[in-house]
Amino acid sequence: MIAASTAGLGAAEPVLAGGMYASRLFAVMAAVVFVATLSVAAYTYGGAPIFVTTVAASVVALAGWIATTYRRPASRPAAFNLYVATVVALMALYADQWHGGFSSRLVRLYPGAYPPGVGITDHAFVAVLPLAGSALLLLGALIYYHGAPFGRFAAWFTFAWGAVSAIAVYVYPLVAGGSASALPGMVTAPLPLAVSLLGMRVLLRREGRQAASPSRRGDGRALGDVSHSILRAAP
Repeated sequence: MIAASTAGLGAAEPVLAGGMYASRLFAVMAAVVFVATLSVAAYTYGGAPIFVTTVAASVVALAGWIATTYRRPASRPAAFNLYVATVVALMALYADQWHGGFSSRLVRLYPGAYPPGVGITDHAFVAVLPLAGSALLLLGALIYYHGAPFGRFAAWFTFAWGAVSAIAVYVYPLVAGGSASALPGMVTAPLPLAVSLLGMRVLLRREGRQAASPSRRGDGRALGDVSHSILRAAP
C-alpha cells in the first residue's frame, strides 16, 4: 500500500509539470498578442510618442517577467497591494494630464508624429487611458490575484507602464527641445514612478527567486520528504 502511494505520487508529478508547461505557453502567447495589439492601438490613438512609450514598457515587462517570475510555480501574489496602488497612482496622473490638456500639448510638441488619421484628442484621452487602460489593468490584477502565469506578466507590465509613462512626462519635452514645464503631469508623475519601482522590487525579491526544482514540491519540501512522512504515519 505504501509502494502504491509512492508510485501514485511519482505519476502525478509529470501530469502537474505538463499542466504548468501548457499554462506558461498560453501565458507567453497571450502576452505577445497583448503587446502587439496594444502597440498598434497606441500608435493609432496616441501617435509615435505614446507608441514608443508602450513599446518600452512592453520590453521591460517581458524581460522582467521571463527573467524572474515566469518559471516560478504558483504562489501568493506578493505585490498585489502595490499593483492596485499603481493603478490608483496612474489615475491621479491621468487626471492631472487631462486637466492640463496633455494630449493637445503633446501634439503641438510633435506635429510631425501625427499624420492624418493618427492622434488623440483630450476627450479620447479619457476614454483610452483612464477608462479602457485602467479596466485592462484591473482585469490583470484579478488574474494576478489568482496566481495565473499571465497574471505575473500583467503585474510586470503594470509596474513597467507606471514607471515608463511617468518618466516619459519629463522626456517628451526634452526630446522635442521644449521647456521643462511644457507638459502637464510633472507634479503627479513621481507618485506612480515610486510605487511602480517598489512593485518591481517586490517582484524581484519575493517572487523572482529561482523556480522550485522539479524534485521539490511547491511548499519547498522534497518529494522524498513526503514518502518519509507516509512511512512514519504507517502503522
